[in-house]
Amino acid sequence: MGRKMAAEIGWAVLEAVADGIENFELIVRKPNAVLSCGVDGVKAIEAINKRLRLKRAAARLVKKRLMGKRWEDGRLAYHLTETGKKLLAQKTPPPTLPEGFVTIVSFDVPEVFAKARQNFRRCLRALSFRRIHLSVWVSERDWSGILKRHIVAAGLSSWVKIFVSCEI
Repeated sequence: MGRKMAAEIGWAVLEAVADGIENFELIVRKPNAVLSCGVDGVKAIEAINKRLRLKRAAARLVKKRLMGKRWEDGRLAYHLTETGKKLLAQKTPPPTLPEGFVTIVSFDVPEVFAKARQNFRRCLRALSFRRIHLSVWVSERDWSGILKRHIVAAGLSSWVKIFVSCEI
């Protein structure tokens, strides 16, 4: 990287920090994109990408017949189907644990099962676990029953442990 580009990135970082943490995060994640499009351009591109991801997710749910779509007042509107409502009713989160107790998930999945490990992390995020270490996650809810079924189905039983314990 030449001195001129380094100087431009440096100034862009300083301007981003002055404008706010959101802009600073953009310049750190995508310095070349910010230099070529500007902060507003990158924000617009990310907004378009977010809309596309949501549109794809809605299309998947329509294909699985969990959602339906119809035109209302000249706009496309989505609604839950009966199947989707039943599935959503089954997916209610378990109650929160007593004060000071947490569900702890610790895992050490070998590298040859990297895809399964990544899918398991996505599952933990979806269940609103928070990561306290690379492979240690906690939640204030008792997800152990759901997680055990997922772990067995994914073939991760040898490498994952679940504890419901008092938080230290």
